[in-house]
Amino acid sequence: MSPDDFFLVGPRARVVTALGMSIMMYYIVYIMATAKIASPLATASIQYIINVVITLPAIIFLDK
Repeated sequence: MSPDDFFLVGPRARVVTALGMSIMMYYIVYIMATAKIASPLATASIQYIINVVITLPAIIFLDK
């Protein structure tokens, strides 16, 4: 492996993470409605709360 391969690890991880979160946030309402677990509004709210809770430590500790 060349050093250039390691250089691209960060951007690739960012793209995969952002894409995965976007897909999850878009389809979570449909998946939960199909499974009849909760109302679409409650499901979407839970997803956004989880996203904020996971993002806050990164903002607080990494951006110092």
